[in-house]
Amino acid sequence: MPDAPIAILVVEDEPHSREGLRDLLAGRGYHVETAADLPQAIRHVNAQRFAGAIIDLHLSPVQGVTVTGWDIADICRACTPEIIVLFVSAQGGAEVEARAARLGRASFLEKPIDPAQLAMTLGLLGLGARASESPVTAAAGLTRNAAR
Repeated sequence: MPDAPIAILVVEDEPHSREGLRDLLAGRGYHVETAADLPQAIRHVNAQRFAGAIIDLHLSPVQGVTVTGWDIADICRACTPEIIVLFVSAQGGAEVEARAARLGRASFLEKPIDPAQLAMTLGLLGLGARASESPVTAAAGLTRNAAR
């Protein structure tokens, strides 16, 4: 019996980025749910257990309330303490990378997301698409698929 796909929650307010990540991850065999904002993310983490989350650090305010990706990660970890988090943003740098590293079981990628780098980072975090694939093999597969 095949292993169940790894479940990943993508929290991204920009529709094109959210759908692109969903399609890329689903194409690699992940089970992907998406959320555009905090209320949607909360509904998902209450309904399902995720192995990982990919969270945009800079989200649009909802009903006048600004919530960051850091806040959403805290909420995800309150529901699933072992969840692995990959933060994404167009504005990164050493401070953001260090903050993600301090959280443990977390990392950061700067946008635009390179499919090979995404695959490698997920693999290094323990979220490889297939248990039989190394991060390098998975990255190579993503690069081939992205070129089609």
